[in-house]
Amino acid sequence: MRRLEKAGIVVLVFLLVALPVMLHGWPGSLPGNIFMVLLLGSGLSLVWWRTHPHLVAVLGGSLWFAAAVFSTDAWIPEAALAIMAGLAAAAALAWSGRAAWLAALGLGVYLYLFWLVLPPTSPVAVVMFSVPGFLAGTVLRLRGEAVDQLARRGRELEEERELFAQIALRHERYQ
Repeated sequence: MRRLEKAGIVVLVFLLVALPVMLHGWPGSLPGNIFMVLLLGSGLSLVWWRTHPHLVAVLGGSLWFAAAVFSTDAWIPEAALAIMAGLAAAAALAWSGRAAWLAALGLGVYLYLFWLVLPPTSPVAVVMFSVPGFLAGTVLRLRGEAVDQLARRGRELEEERELFAQIALRHERYQ
């Protein structure tokens, strides 16, 4: 199942980034090619979102930001912003508690800097492709934490039940 998911991510990155750029015209300059390599690397980093969300958030976000720096003469497919949603979700999954608030603040600063570096793009598009991803990742992380907490509480209750059964058995023997 995980292999299928990873293959799906690779195909999706190809369809959202590489294919539109190929149809539009692959960049002929060195900065344009560096841009494409960085952008594809950013998208492909999402393959490890389950196992290494910290790495995906930091590395993928850094690669996307670096790609934006090299995008001066490259055409950016709008669908490539969907990578931002995946990276934002990975950031929300990576950190919990107070660190999640710092991650949200960091994402806000990142988006502002990203918007400043990117060629003329609507800030609405940048926010639209990142905030919902971050919120979805937060919901997924909180759901997982609740499941873990319920499983832990279930084990505790089972242990208590066994302990009470042993105590009741001892009590019956001594009466």
